[in-house]
Amino acid sequence: MNNTPDNGLVLDPILPVPIVAIIGALLLLLTIHVYWRVGASVGVWRNLTLLFFRVIGIALVVLLLLQPSRREILPPPTKDRVTLIGLDTSLSMKQRDAGNKSRFDAAKNLLLDSGALGQSGLPAESRLRLFGITDDARPLQQSILDVVPVGKTTLFSQVHQYHVKHPGGR
Repeated sequence: MNNTPDNGLVLDPILPVPIVAIIGALLLLLTIHVYWRVGASVGVWRNLTLLFFRVIGIALVVLLLLQPSRREILPPPTKDRVTLIGLDTSLSMKQRDAGNKSRFDAAKNLLLDSGALGQSGLPAESRLRLFGITDDARPLQQSILDVVPVGKTTLFSQVHQYHVKHPGGR
C-alpha cells in the first residue's frame, strides 16, 4: 500500500505495481501496433482520434488495477464518561441512627466531606450527576442542602433507566 500524504491518495493495487505497469505498457504497445497496421485505410486524423480514446481506456484500466482511494483520517470517538451519584430521598432516610443524625444528613455530610459536592451542595465537577431516588429517579437540579426526603419507597433501578433514556442529561 502506497501512501502519498501530499494529496491524501492511497493506492491498494490488485496486482503488484510492476506487473500493473507491464500490463499497461503491453496494452499500449499492442494498441499502437494494431492502429498503425489496420488504421491506414481510415485516415490519419481519425486513426489518431481513435488511438487517443483507446489510450485513455488503457489508462483507466491501469488506474482501476491500482485501486486508488482517498485517505480520510477519522478521530476516535470521544466518550463523555460521567459518574452517577444516587441519593436515597425516601422517607426512611429521616430515620435517626447513631449520633442522633438522620441517615439523610449523614449521606449529605459524606458527599460534602468527600469533595464530590462543593460547599454550595452542587456537584464539584461537570462529570458528576446527582440523582434523587425514590419511586423514580430524577436528577437533582438544586443544591443537595435544599433536598428533603419525601419519597414513599426507593427503586435504585430507576437511575439506570433514566440515564439510558436521557444520556448525558441532567
